[in-house]
Amino acid sequence: MTLSIEQKFKRSIKAGTGEALLLLKNNSDVNLDPYIVEACTNNLAYDPQCEGTRAEYLYEILTLAKNRVAIENEIIKQLIEADSDYWNTQLLFEVGEIIDRNGNENAKAAIYHRYSKNINVDSEFVETEVLVNLDGIKGLEFCAEIQGKRVKADPDYWTDDWLLEVCGDLHPEINPTEILHAKAVENEFIRAYLDNIAETHNIRSKNKSKNNWTYQTVSNLIDKGKNLPIIVGKWLTEEELLKLANDLLDEIEEKKIESYLRIFSYSKVKFPLKSINIIPFTKSTNAIIRHFALRILSRIEDEEIRNIIETNYHDLKYLNNNFELFTSNFEKKDIDVFLKIIEMQKDEDSIHWFEGIVIEIFEKNKVERPSKILNKLYKLGNCSICRKYIVNILISQNDLSEKILEELKYDCEPDIREIVFNNI
Repeated sequence: MTLSIEQKFKRSIKAGTGEALLLLKNNSDVNLDPYIVEACTNNLAYDPQCEGTRAEYLYEILTLAKNRVAIENEIIKQLIEADSDYWNTQLLFEVGEIIDRNGNENAKAAIYHRYSKNINVDSEFVETEVLVNLDGIKGLEFCAEIQGKRVKADPDYWTDDWLLEVCGDLHPEINPTEILHAKAVENEFIRAYLDNIAETHNIRSKNKSKNNWTYQTVSNLIDKGKNLPIIVGKWLTEEELLKLANDLLDEIEEKKIESYLRIFSYSKVKFPLKSINIIPFTKSTNAIIRHFALRILSRIEDEEIRNIIETNYHDLKYLNNNFELFTSNFEKKDIDVFLKIIEMQKDEDSIHWFEGIVIEIFEKNKVERPSKILNKLYKLGNCSICRKYIVNILISQNDLSEKILEELKYDCEPDIREIVFNNI
């Protein structure tokens, strides 16, 4: 099916690929402003916490819009009105900062206005460094006072010294902490802000106490049905992990089985027994048990696992549901199966899941012409972090197409642009 310019642009700007900029440059007769407004006011990243806001990329696109001023005004309007949705507001702050730096005199006032709403317990608190970036110590003082007022209004609120570090890095000639302490003598809110930072620091220092995890403490918590940190296994000895693995094989309660498997699902903890002990859990009707069992098996290279793959090689549904089995037991002929399984992924979450496993497989195994499947994932995936891994694999195998190469020069991910620049 051939997509229209609008459909291609909407898909590209959501994924953050360079195709969006190229489409704008080459199709000046098409009005793509509605899609630019949507992307500049709603964080469309697959994982905003990891991928950030893509503000610089979006501003590049904004400069090519048909009605740039109208879009900037809409961004400012939505920033002033923003009450909730952390990642959208974070995006509005950062695009607003760039708009201000490029001459829109209304943007900074909107940023200060929205940050002042952080006082209200009914508005979602959205931290941002943009005021410090724009106004240095003046911006920091404003943020400190607002946060101090929030501390007074909300006993559960806490903060740290992140903004002090940002200001110190930008202005090494001054000591932001000393300046704020001087201001705190007459400003109770700045004093409350600094006191809260000190309290947070003390709590974190206490939490860094010596590790007291042992086989017995873990076993007792499992018996009581308590949650365990997923990384708890890395704090245990090989002997203790072996005891827990044997306890798993004797356990019949599903909740406890989940807890045992979770310990060994952590990437830095090796399951100390043979894979045949985990394989039966992949047939469980409990989705959590299946998930952890497959994660464990994904890190084990074993003829037994490959035999299971071969036995079910023409059962695409089975292979899709147990796709992690390929991770450490891949053979070159599997690419053709992968091309069929990719067609079974019907939403962005399943595509992202499939993409992550394929990347891990291709990083472990040199595959001839990886573009057969990676080009499809490049188009289907919305995660810029996964895209970076895909690009690295394609470049390492000298299998990057000219079309994708041209798009990568305008990608939302700065690391991808740098990779391409260093390999042209």
